Amino acid sequence: MTSRILVTGVAAPPGLALARALLPEANVIAADADPHAPGLRIPGVTARQLPPASDNERFAKELLSLCGSEQPHALISTTAQELPLLGRLAGRLQSMGVRTWLPSTRTAEACLDHRLLYTLLADRDVPTPGWWRPEHTAGIPHDAEVEIQVTDRRPDRAFEPVPCTSREQARMLCALLEPAVIQERVRGAEFTADCLVDNRRQASVILRHRHLIQGGVSMVTSTFHDPRAAAVVTQALDAVGIRGPACVRGVIRTPPHPAVVITHVNAHVSAGFACSTAAGADYLGQVMGGLFGRPVDHSRLRYAPHVRMVQHHATLDIHGAPPRTWN
Repeated sequence: MTSRILVTGVAAPPGLALARALLPEANVIAADADPHAPGLRIPGVTARQLPPASDNERFAKELLSLCGSEQPHALISTTAQELPLLGRLAGRLQSMGVRTWLPSTRTAEACLDHRLLYTLLADRDVPTPGWWRPEHTAGIPHDAEVEIQVTDRRPDRAFEPVPCTSREQARMLCALLEPAVIQERVRGAEFTADCLVDNRRQASVILRHRHLIQGGVSMVTSTFHDPRAAAVVTQALDAVGIRGPACVRGVIRTPPHPAVVITHVNAHVSAGFACSTAAGADYLGQVMGGLFGRPVDHSRLRYAPHVRMVQHHATLDIHGAPPRTWN
């Protein structure tokens, strides 16, 4: 029997990539709050619209209604803002026959809030960028490069980090973009790790360089091996309590040490996991196996270095174009 998989968050690259990768082996129900989400235009998916996760009550009601009508075998969310609410609905989803592999509420909250994330990482001696609360800008060194990270959880208030050149600029931006955290701007080679942690806490880590980044997405990425970076990523996964798929971002910085710094942890698949798959890792297969209760085979998550993937923006659909005659 072909599995029916509900993928939420198909407006963003991770959900779009996942929905496309699951076809044609699975029947994909693609859902998002944005009626113009590109993932709703993928040929072959069943497209459905949901309220934004910020409207908790409506989102929960309509998600459960969607699961009742479409009867998916499993749900995979690729939107961090949905994960705390989905965790509270996990019992009801299970009673409806919908499998999930969700992070704990504590883990989901930490992935949304850099202040909480960096506190958890620091408690386990995981290197992070220096950071300051807006009311503590006087403690920022005068020669430090910083950027503002906005921690508001509503998807419609999401911002890319804003680079600042002075404490005064950081203070003014914090007043405009509240609530925010001020973070040291780390220089070095950026990377993403495609991760999978089984329920026995064993982790596999697939490292990819972020060569070209647009809108937070690695448009050019390549696999590499680095035992130091893999060890720090594994340490971060354990500190945050990740179970299931995750992506971790960091920087292999220039001296002074520590050489590897963790900047983000997300409890869902990344947009570039296809590069890990091309490098030999059975990433999606092991994620789906774990979702359906099978043991993760970490031996099948080994990968080759120096495999490069280049992505681009594609046109998925055009509606309403008038007929045209070429002369």
